[in-house]
Amino acid sequence: MLVSRLHQFFEDLRSIAEPCDIKLLTSMQEDFAILNASSETEQIKDAQINCLLDYFNKRWQEVVDKDLNYTFDPRGANLPWVELARELSTELNIPYLKILIPVLIDHVEPDLLTRLSNELDPRTIFIGDDDKSWHRVLGLFNTIQKDAHSLYSYDTYNKLRPRPMTLKELLRLRSRKGELSFDWKDQIYQSFWDYLIREAAPEWKKKGKILQALKPLLLAVLETYLLLDAEHAETTLRFNEAYGQLSLQLKLASIEDANHFYGLKFTAENKEKYLLDILLDLSEKKLDLCWIIAMSQWLCEDGSLIVKNIALDSVYRTRKLGPYFDNAALQKILNQLQTSCPAELLPTLNQLISETSESLPDARPSEELVQKLRDLYAERFKAVVDKEHDYLRLQNGVNQPWIALAQNLAGAALIESNYYRFLIPSLAPENDIELISGDPVTHYPLSHYILSENGRYLIYLSNCVNQHTARRTFLNCSIEPPLPLTPKETQRLNFAASEYMNYFNKEVRKDPNPPLLKSTVDAVRELVKGSVYNNGLLANTVDDYRTQGQNAAKAYATFREFFKQLPKDEQQNLNSQRITLERDEFTFQEIFEQIWGQDNGDWEKQNLCMATGGRFFAKLVSDHSFKYFNDELEQSDSMDMLYLRNNSWKRAYKDSLPEDECLRRIRIILVSLMTHTFHKYGPEIRLDLWDCKNNVTTTGEEIFDKLKHLINYDEQEHVQFDYYMVLDIVSGALTKAAWLRFPETKAWLQSIQTGRLFSPSTVSCFEPELLFNMLMPRLQTKEAEPELLLNFLDQILKTMLQKENENKIWIRINIKFQNFLHQLKPDVQNEILRQLRTANKQQTITEVKSTFNILSGQFLKMRSEIQVVKTRAASPRFFSNAVQDNTVVSNCDEPVSPASFKDQVMTLGESKMEDKKTFSFQYAAFLTKPIPDRRSTLAVNQTTMVYS
Repeated sequence: MLVSRLHQFFEDLRSIAEPCDIKLLTSMQEDFAILNASSETEQIKDAQINCLLDYFNKRWQEVVDKDLNYTFDPRGANLPWVELARELSTELNIPYLKILIPVLIDHVEPDLLTRLSNELDPRTIFIGDDDKSWHRVLGLFNTIQKDAHSLYSYDTYNKLRPRPMTLKELLRLRSRKGELSFDWKDQIYQSFWDYLIREAAPEWKKKGKILQALKPLLLAVLETYLLLDAEHAETTLRFNEAYGQLSLQLKLASIEDANHFYGLKFTAENKEKYLLDILLDLSEKKLDLCWIIAMSQWLCEDGSLIVKNIALDSVYRTRKLGPYFDNAALQKILNQLQTSCPAELLPTLNQLISETSESLPDARPSEELVQKLRDLYAERFKAVVDKEHDYLRLQNGVNQPWIALAQNLAGAALIESNYYRFLIPSLAPENDIELISGDPVTHYPLSHYILSENGRYLIYLSNCVNQHTARRTFLNCSIEPPLPLTPKETQRLNFAASEYMNYFNKEVRKDPNPPLLKSTVDAVRELVKGSVYNNGLLANTVDDYRTQGQNAAKAYATFREFFKQLPKDEQQNLNSQRITLERDEFTFQEIFEQIWGQDNGDWEKQNLCMATGGRFFAKLVSDHSFKYFNDELEQSDSMDMLYLRNNSWKRAYKDSLPEDECLRRIRIILVSLMTHTFHKYGPEIRLDLWDCKNNVTTTGEEIFDKLKHLINYDEQEHVQFDYYMVLDIVSGALTKAAWLRFPETKAWLQSIQTGRLFSPSTVSCFEPELLFNMLMPRLQTKEAEPELLLNFLDQILKTMLQKENENKIWIRINIKFQNFLHQLKPDVQNEILRQLRTANKQQTITEVKSTFNILSGQFLKMRSEIQVVKTRAASPRFFSNAVQDNTVVSNCDEPVSPASFKDQVMTLGESKMEDKKTFSFQYAAFLTKPIPDRRSTLAVNQTTMVYS
C-alpha cells in the first residue's frame, strides 16, 4: 500500500469529522509522522501495516454495539474504514471483515457452512453472543423457513446443540440500517427484522410456555430502568446487571420457551408491540412509560410481582394490589375460598370473613387478621399434603384462589416474600433461597419442586435432572452434600411437572434392585470387615501389607468361593445391585471386578483400591442392615457409618418374613417391652408410651428408639427392615459380656431371638376385637371379675375410638390386657389365654370383626342400663344394682344390628341429646374423649368409668 493512500485515508476521516475517529486520527498522525518525509509513491512497511491493523482493532472496540458498528451500517463515517480494509485484504490475503472486526473467528459459519469472503456486505452477517463468532443473516432466514418460524442458532458449525437467540444477537440484527428491503412470496419486507416480526413472531406463542423464573427477572429490569439517572452511574450498573440476568436465563431456556417469551404481545395507547421489541428498547434505554405500565399490569396477575415505583401506583390502586391491598380485596378472595375449604375449616373461614366485613374496607388487613389467616392455611396444608389438592400437585382449580391470596399478601408485604412458606408452613426460613442457582425459591413454579421428607425445604427437580445428566445419579441437590431421594420423595415425584416425571420414568427409574438373601448380605459384610482398614480409607494405602494385605486378599478369596456356591439367580441379583454413594452409582459387579480384576485376583492389575470399593460394599450392607461391623470401621470418620445408615434404602431380604408377620412381631415386642419387669444395675431408664410407662434396660431403650416411628407416625413402609434391625440389636446384646445382665433379661432377649415370644402356643397379645369377643361373655360367668373385666372392656372400646394410628391403638390395648391378666388368678389367666390362642388359630380376621360388631352393640345396650355413673379422679371401684352375685345382669333381649362399632357409638351419643344427663350420652362422651399422654397435666386417671 502506498503512502499516498494512507494520507488520503487521514483526509477522509478529517473531512467526516466523526468524534471517535478524530481522536484516533490524532493518535495515528503521531504514529505515522515519519511518513510525512516519505515519497507519496513509497510503499508502507510491514511494521507500519501492523500498526494500522492495531488501529482497526481500537476502532472496533470503540464502535461495537454502537451506531457505527460496521454490521449495522457500513456507510457514512464507516466508509473510509471499509474501503481501506478491502484494499488491505488484497495485500494481506485475509478477508476484509477480519480486518474491520479483528476479534472475528474465521471458522465455518454454522448455518450455511460458509467462510468469510470479500463478497459479503457487513450487514449480511451478525456477530454472535460471544462477540467473536459470526452468522449469516441468510442462514437464519433459511432456518426460520424450514423450521416453522422457530428462531434459534448454533454456536459451532458441527450443529450439535441449537440454542435460543440471545437479546444481544437480536439487537444486532434489529440495528441494521440502509437499503435492506426484499421480496418474498409476493410480499415486500423492509428488512429481515420486518419479516421476523410480521411472519415469525406470531407463531412463537404456539409452542413453549412462560417460564415463571423470567417474570421476577423482568420485574427487576423494570424497577432498575425506572430508577435510571444519568448523574448516578450506579443506577446504570444495577440496570445492566438486572438486564444481563434476564438475558442469561433466556439463553439457558429451551428454544420454544424463549421464543414464547419473545412472542408475548402487549398493547398500549392503541398500539401493539411484541415483548422482544420491548426488551430491545429497554436495552437501548428508549422505552416509553406506557409499555412499562402494560408489562406491570401483566406481571401483577401474580400478586407477589409488584414493581416498587410511584410511577405505577395507578396500576396497583385500580387492582387493589401491593400497597393498596385492603380488607375489601381480602374479603373478595376469602369468599372464593369457601368452595374449596375443607368442611372442618369452614367455621374458621366464615369467622374470618365476618371479621373482615366488620373492618374498614379501605384499611390494610391487621396483623391479627393475617395471623389467623396463617393458622387457617396451616390447617389446610395438613388436610391436603400428599393428597389430590396438595399445592405441589395442583396449582390451578380449587388451589388457585388459595395461592393467589398468598401471592397478594406477599406483594402487599403483609407476609414474607417467600409466600411458599405461607402455603407450606413446615418450610424453614433458611431455605428461602434455592441452593444451586441462588434464586428465591418462588422464581420457580411449585410443580417444579417436591417437598423434602422432613418438610423443611423444597427439592428443585431441575437440579436433580442436571446431576443425573452429568453423573448418572439422580440426587437431591437442595442439600449439601447431595443425597438420593428417599422413597417418600420419589413417590412425590410422580405428581410433579410432567417433564420431570417423564424424565425420571424414562432415564432414571429402572427395575428395582432384586432382593438378596440375608446370608448374601452377611457375606458382603464379612468381606468389608476383612478387607477395609481405616488407613486405607484415609490414604488408599496399606500400612502393614503382611497383615492387612494378606487379610484383605484372604477375605476376597473367601468371598469369591462363597459367590461360586450361590445359585445362579442369586449371583445375578448380587452382580446387578446398583449402589448409590454420594454422587456416584455403580453396580456390585463393576466395583468387584475393578478390585479383584478379571484375571482371578491379579492384584497388580487392579485399578480401584479396596478401601474405596469397600465403602460402596458397606453402603450395600447398610441398605439392608444396620448390624455392627467392627470397632475400627464404626469409629472411622472416613467410612462414616452414620452417613451410610442415614441414607439407607432399608431394603428387605429375599428370605424375610412377610410384612404382616414382621409388623405383628414388632407390636408384640413393644407390648412386652412396656409390660415385662426388667431389673438392671444403675439408674432407671423409663419409657413412656401414651399413658403407659415401664422401666427398661439400655438394650430395651435402643429397641424402643428404633421403633418409635411405627408408634408415633404409623410408618410401616420398611417394617421388614425394622424387624430384622431389632433382631440385630438383640443378637448384638446377647454376644456382649453379660455379667451385668439379669437372667430374666437374657431370657427375654432369647425369646425374641428364637421367636418363642411370637409363637402361637405361647403368645399373649391378640387383635383388640378378638380380646373383646372372647372376654365379654365372661361377664355372665361367676368366675369373672366384673370390676376388672368391665373396666378392661371399656378400655378396649375407648382406645379403638381414639384418633390415633392402628399400631398405637393395638399396642395400648394389649398393654392394658397384660395388666388385666396380672390381676387375675393364675388358673384364670391360663384359661383365658388358652381360649384366645385357640380362637386366634381358628378364626379369620373378617370373622372376628363381624362378631365384634354384634357383641359391641350388645355391650353398648347393656351398658346404657347402668343407673348411676360418674367420672372420678380416684382409682375406680365398681358397685351397682346391675351387679349381683358377681354377675352383670343385662335386660337387653332385643336383636342388635351389626353396624360398625363407631356408628353404634355415634347413635348412642345422639339418641337422647335432649337429656345430657342420661348414661347413654355420658358413656358415649366417655368413649370418645381423648386419652391424654402421660406427660399431660390432665392425665390423672380420666380414662375409667366409675360406679357409685
